[in-house]
Amino acid sequence: MKIFHPGRKETYFDVQPEWSSSHRFRGSDARKARMAFGMLLILLLALAISYELNVRTYIGYARPRQTTIVRQEALEALGKKYVAQQDYLEAILVFETLVETYPRSRLADQALCRVGLCWLSLNETDMAIATWERFLQLYPDSKYAPRVRQSYLILVKDHLRGVPV
Repeated sequence: MKIFHPGRKETYFDVQPEWSSSHRFRGSDARKARMAFGMLLILLLALAISYELNVRTYIGYARPRQTTIVRQEALEALGKKYVAQQDYLEAILVFETLVETYPRSRLADQALCRVGLCWLSLNETDMAIATWERFLQLYPDSKYAPRVRQSYLILVKDHLRGVPV
């Protein structure tokens, strides 16, 4: 069946019933479908670029030329971002960098505590125990020490009994 499109002079489009197995997008429907698909691709690309720019911004702040306080806060923010995205290995690397570079920082004890939590999230109990032992040696007077000590003792008891975490 052919129909006349009133908006165009002498232009006809093939129209198939919607129930037809050979129905394909034609005419303006095809343009709309291509436009919707293109917009979807642009949106996905924009989200990917936005994520990449955020990570690069944090890494840019974490460069040595920045003041140490800004760099410490940037490392902490980047580590938190990786934890939020459940990329625990990257978070561990960032938090360990913070602890190794600035061991006397006000953020170092919290970062090392988060390293232990990341290891637990990865079901690496041995690494979590080792991390928290290190935490208790380096920061015994930290405000996180009581909580870490309690979690450490529970993990050690369960690990000795062979209970999976």
